[in-house]
Amino acid sequence: MVDVLLRWATLFGIAAFALPAWACFPAPGAKPTHAISVVELPRAAIGIGVVLQSEGYAVRVLANDLASLLSKEQVSIASPNDLSKAVRSKMALGEDFDTRHLPALSSDPETQRWAAKQAILKLRYAFASLLEQGKASVTDLSSHRDLSQIKLDRYTDICSRGRSFKTPDGKVVLHVVDAIS
Repeated sequence: MVDVLLRWATLFGIAAFALPAWACFPAPGAKPTHAISVVELPRAAIGIGVVLQSEGYAVRVLANDLASLLSKEQVSIASPNDLSKAVRSKMALGEDFDTRHLPALSSDPETQRWAAKQAILKLRYAFASLLEQGKASVTDLSSHRDLSQIKLDRYTDICSRGRSFKTPDGKVVLHVVDAIS
């Protein structure tokens, strides 16, 4: 019995630690690359917005910009209660929509957690696209001041590529991984 358990533990150890290392086969001589650019940010735009808090910063985009981006097929969000309906209802009230309230869109607790997690993941990519286009404002939550520019680092590692948005002093505002090979 102990031998069987030992064999299974060995197989599990090999599968858990060795197989992920074999998943990526970089080309010989492959090196990480970084393309850093500066994105000019607008002051907080007047209008109804959607706010995503990330890494001590609040990223705010106009609800109309986000709605048009979310209507595209590759970033659409499927949830029990449609995000665009929630945003529109807040727009009718003249209020910003804070993404921290996403779990409250559903009455079922299990559905709430799953749908909110999926929506936040997709929203991070939508916010990254709008940040990259300079259509988002960023506020430092500790000092409550708006940033006028942000550094965009488009990176390629050995087995992944993505975008990292940083303050001029190097603090991460938003980070997304676009592909894993």
